[in-house]
Amino acid sequence: MDGIKQEVRRVGEVQNEIPRAEEQPDYRARIEGELAKDLKRIAPPKFDGKTIGDGVEAWVIEMEKYFELHNMSNETKAVWATYQLTGEVGTWWDNEKSKKKLQPGDITWELFLKSFRKRWLPLLFFDKKMTKFQNLTQGGMAVTQYWEKFTNLLKYVPQYQMDERFRIRKFISGLRTHIGSEVDIHNPFTMEEVFVKATKQEQKLQQLANFRRM
Repeated sequence: MDGIKQEVRRVGEVQNEIPRAEEQPDYRARIEGELAKDLKRIAPPKFDGKTIGDGVEAWVIEMEKYFELHNMSNETKAVWATYQLTGEVGTWWDNEKSKKKLQPGDITWELFLKSFRKRWLPLLFFDKKMTKFQNLTQGGMAVTQYWEKFTNLLKYVPQYQMDERFRIRKFISGLRTHIGSEVDIHNPFTMEEVFVKATKQEQKLQQLANFRRM
């Protein structure tokens, strides 16, 4: 028992020797600074309507990253997004809700995004994205890079989003000849099949090229 008391007394003496946080201004300032950086880093961005085109989409992408980080539902996403609207954009959304008689439970991220893009993205922006999509080919890109560009541009051409066969034909036609022809032979039925077969063919061609260099 005396041993335990002595140990408790020793721990207490050691703790008393440690400066308290409030007695260490440099330490406290450093912690507060790090916390401020973290809060700034994870806080969802605001949107004031002063940027158009790619600036609008940059805001959407940042919001979606925030949603993914916090694993939000569609309804919660919409709530958080509308809280980040400032100035005339906030006024626009209030009017939009009133005009469409939307109740809080009616608003999903998809519904908000459709109205948001329709209002804040000019038609010329979509026309440019459509042209880029139509002219897109793999070129010197890896299949994964081509896939990323393809899927990113696809969201700006909604008339094709529901047509799986069109997406397949468009993607294959943009692949480099030795990859696209091999994928086409297998007559894939889904975009996932197209991607898998294209990456496998790319790997085979790379392995063959490496072998020939030996």
